[in-house]
Amino acid sequence: MHDHLEAKKITMGEFAEILSRNLNLPVLNRTGLTGAFSFTLHWNPDDAGALQHEDAAAALRSEMSAAIARQLGLALTPRKMAVEMLVIDDAEKPSEN
Repeated sequence: MHDHLEAKKITMGEFAEILSRNLNLPVLNRTGLTGAFSFTLHWNPDDAGALQHEDAAAALRSEMSAAIARQLGLALTPRKMAVEMLVIDDAEKPSEN
């Protein structure tokens, strides 16, 4: 499990995309910050390693959120909002022709 992110010249939109992948949650950039930034973010993954999957994910989200606030002065704020999703209703094997 990773314990840091070294970012070189990334936008806040790109940072939100990285967080979305790592936290397995949609993260939107609402900072209003423009330009590219370089930084190294450190967090402690140890607490999450010994927990069950869902508890580990919640622990990692909490640890990363705290690290982002402490080190970057940014806040991850949970909100409920509509999210567009692709839903597969049915699937069939392709024909041989």
